[in-house]
Amino acid sequence: MEYSAHTKPGMGDPYWYEWSVGQKYIIDMLNPDNEISFVELQADVSLGLDDVTVTYENGHTLFVQVKHTRANDTLTFGDLVSTDDNKKNDEHKISLLGELAQSWNIESRKYRKSKVCIFTNRVEGTKVTSTRKGKRFQRPALSVFLSLLEKKLKTATLFSDLKFDEYKEAWEEWKKQMSCIKTDTDKLRFLRCLEIKTNQSNLDEIEIDLLNQLQTVFRTNNTVAVGLLTKLDHALRNWTSSIRKHSRISVEDVYSALALEDNIPVYNHDLIPTEPFFKSRNILVDKLERELVYGDHKVVFLSGVPGSGKTNIVSKLCNKRDSCINIRYYAYEPINPAKEYVSMDVSQRVRKENFWNELFNQLRKLLSGNLKKYNVPVVNELMSLEEMRTRFFEIASNYASDGNKPFIIAIDGIDHAARAGILSETFLPTIPNPEYIPNNIKILISGQPKDSYRNYPRWLLEDNLQVKEVTISKLGFNDILSLVVQQFPHKNEIECIQITDVVSRYAEGNTLAAIFAVYEATKQSNVVSLENELRSRRLSGNIEEYYRVIWESTKNSFKSIPYIDYKLAGIFSYFNEPVTARKLNDIFCGENISLGMWKNILKSLKPLLQENDGKYTILHNDVRVFLSGIIKLDQEHITEIASNLVDYYFNCTDKSKAFYYDIFRLLKMAKREHEFANFYNTDFIIEAYVHGVETIELKQISNDILRFVITQDKIDWNNMRKLSIGFMTIDQIEKSKCEEEKSIYRDKARVLNVHPYECYVESQSTWTVKLIEKVLYQINELYDNQDTLRAVGLFKRWFSGLNAQQLWGFLKREWGGREEFLSQNFQNIANDFGKFSCISEDVTILKDIKNLAKDQRSFVACITNSFFNTALNTMSGEKLANALEKQEILYADTIVEGIKILLKDKRYEDLAVLEKVLHDRLVNNSFGLFLDVFMQIATNTVTNKDGKALLKLWDKLKYVELPSKISGNAIEYYSMFAIVAGYLRVDAERFNIAEEIISRYISNFSYKSHSYYGVFFW
Repeated sequence: MEYSAHTKPGMGDPYWYEWSVGQKYIIDMLNPDNEISFVELQADVSLGLDDVTVTYENGHTLFVQVKHTRANDTLTFGDLVSTDDNKKNDEHKISLLGELAQSWNIESRKYRKSKVCIFTNRVEGTKVTSTRKGKRFQRPALSVFLSLLEKKLKTATLFSDLKFDEYKEAWEEWKKQMSCIKTDTDKLRFLRCLEIKTNQSNLDEIEIDLLNQLQTVFRTNNTVAVGLLTKLDHALRNWTSSIRKHSRISVEDVYSALALEDNIPVYNHDLIPTEPFFKSRNILVDKLERELVYGDHKVVFLSGVPGSGKTNIVSKLCNKRDSCINIRYYAYEPINPAKEYVSMDVSQRVRKENFWNELFNQLRKLLSGNLKKYNVPVVNELMSLEEMRTRFFEIASNYASDGNKPFIIAIDGIDHAARAGILSETFLPTIPNPEYIPNNIKILISGQPKDSYRNYPRWLLEDNLQVKEVTISKLGFNDILSLVVQQFPHKNEIECIQITDVVSRYAEGNTLAAIFAVYEATKQSNVVSLENELRSRRLSGNIEEYYRVIWESTKNSFKSIPYIDYKLAGIFSYFNEPVTARKLNDIFCGENISLGMWKNILKSLKPLLQENDGKYTILHNDVRVFLSGIIKLDQEHITEIASNLVDYYFNCTDKSKAFYYDIFRLLKMAKREHEFANFYNTDFIIEAYVHGVETIELKQISNDILRFVITQDKIDWNNMRKLSIGFMTIDQIEKSKCEEEKSIYRDKARVLNVHPYECYVESQSTWTVKLIEKVLYQINELYDNQDTLRAVGLFKRWFSGLNAQQLWGFLKREWGGREEFLSQNFQNIANDFGKFSCISEDVTILKDIKNLAKDQRSFVACITNSFFNTALNTMSGEKLANALEKQEILYADTIVEGIKILLKDKRYEDLAVLEKVLHDRLVNNSFGLFLDVFMQIATNTVTNKDGKALLKLWDKLKYVELPSKISGNAIEYYSMFAIVAGYLRVDAERFNIAEEIISRYISNFSYKSHSYYGVFFW
């Protein structure tokens, strides 16, 4: 049989038609006048009624059976009453009408009132037909029969009133399909709730109908409607598959689906507070928070000179647990060496369209699940810029009223917008005068002092009772002292104070200046030479002057090299790996610059660069800002340097990790994208993965190349084949991940991208076990990647100040087990809390933990054991002692495990520390005394070695209760006891002591071998 393109079997038309009908009712639901409560696609109801189910606010239900044809078929009387004889099972031989009647009979009792609808694009039959099997009789044209049935139903009071004298046989056949309905009353009810809609739109036409519906509902144009329908189509992936959580589709579900992020530039507005974060700044953060939440001013202006830490303060405020900030916007893109681009001082972020689009996107995300409640436009294109601004404040104010607390917006870096040039195109003029801002909305803005920027909004420049200016004070002496102590842990207090005094005078309270000054101090032997160096470098609160002096000195010293400034600025802007003289020599191999000269050039840039074994990296992000300002002046040099880097990587036999991350970006910058085939192949994919590039990043690289290939005038199918094989290779890697999980051939140490959890702490009211697990997973990822500072920072921002009782309060809401059977995920959470409480030195988790131990011993044991083991594995000496002193609870097995670790590693001094810390707690009972004496013996710290004293001590220990049942450390306990007995019993022979202990051991563990285990106690 031949098929046309429209009738070919296997096409998805019937499914899409059914879903499109469902979308029709879904869009109808958005109109409140239709009073639809929810819609279900493939609902959990009887077959025949499950295609589309519509439930109304009054409790009435509409069941829609969708029938689709691609062959211009008609729907006849016979189609409704005939059975499928091809089905072998008689139970399945049921007509369409019979299936509907049967399902309705089952479901109708569950609903207040239900209606059944057949929805089809088939044309209603208009011809009389004759039956072909059995008794021959005529069936009426469906259009005629349905018209007659409708008229008779209007007047019938009983089922028996329905008579069709001209079609008696056909009517009997129709009634037979309803035999599953027992009473005539119910049969009459079924016929009255049955509706057959024929000649409906086909698949192409129904798409047009849906677009028209969307345009009407949202009062928009066809272009926007197409985007909305695309989002609805995407939502079907969840609404019609087994991955859905439930079948009901509500208005809020639809709004959430339609409110996917708009196709506009999306910028990162989640930043991690950087260290050091000084104590004086913490005071300022608390002050800002009080003013925003409880103050009378609608706008708070955080003012500070360059380098004073404005962005860090705003980020710290936004990253607080249960932060008062609802929406944040950064008007510039901070430099991040881990990223593959260099940001500009003035970027698209300052444009008013991007500003309000982003604010509305964040508002929509904040109100997800309540978009209909607050009447949030699902896409920004539905509004003009002025409408967007007006609606934003209306919605935010309503949300604030419901929450009974102010809605707070943080806008950082308005000085960048003020430097943009064309002021009218920036967002600054669109920030409303505080006089017109609703009383329950507050705005925090930050930027450089307003005296230097006449382009700031007029209401900010003038005296305004609604605006409070908070000026960032200079770093205090104690702030800088803490920085010095951190940098020079081995210097005494007087030396640190002397260095701090010099640094304070030159840094002038500027944060970056202080950091560089402290770094300069590491290169000087005394404070006199430090002061001379800072003076010659012109270090001051104007940090760029310091950069410029160093940069110009290098440029002038090597002015014989053409464009040396562009070359170096380009390398440190775009080359994302440590720089060496050898690498520079290879990159600029055609410049005839000696290796020794490159070494001297790099040394001359200290301390803007920091050196580690001949490898140089930028000391601080702000330096890259300065360098990018130099290189961005000349696009030709950017292209040239990128091309040099491509050639360097092409000729480099030992590829670095940065090569796998950067090569295709550099090809694009060098305008050599067409050369990607020289690098991209299966070897590249596999080697990149081995070097730590994750498959998600490999997919992104491959997708970028694919976009380039398909946009060419003529597609190169050899390149498409390479890409296809590349995608297949990535897919195979993902499938085999489980097999190489424990393999050591992968270099997993990598630069981890900033995770949203690092930048934003969810409100505690939204915490779940799954969320806590995800955050702890990210903390572990950072820690395992040797990024301890980020790991500790993330842990503190989320969990600082949280004790074990509070933690259990979040977990127990989803806990259904018994105390003695703690689930694996709860054990992991407890272990991670113990581990990172120790590493971060935030021991609040241990506070009052004894109270929780009464009811949740297993949970508490996991926390305390993990804390204890982490302390032993990561600390030593005084630091170890300080950590152990914080533990209220310790279990015997945990102590023994710790003793084993310390003995194995021959850490006898730390074992002595353990004994000293635990001594007073252990000696109160015989078992604890036994452990304490063993540690004293092992570390040779027994204070009284007199024979009588030792025997007296033995009298206290000889009847100590040791394990008498299976225990993981049983043999260790008895071995330790043998050592203690041998040391204290100065009046007994070694053989006799061993025999007594082996007998005691065997009596408790009778299945053990006397001769085998006896050797342990000699």
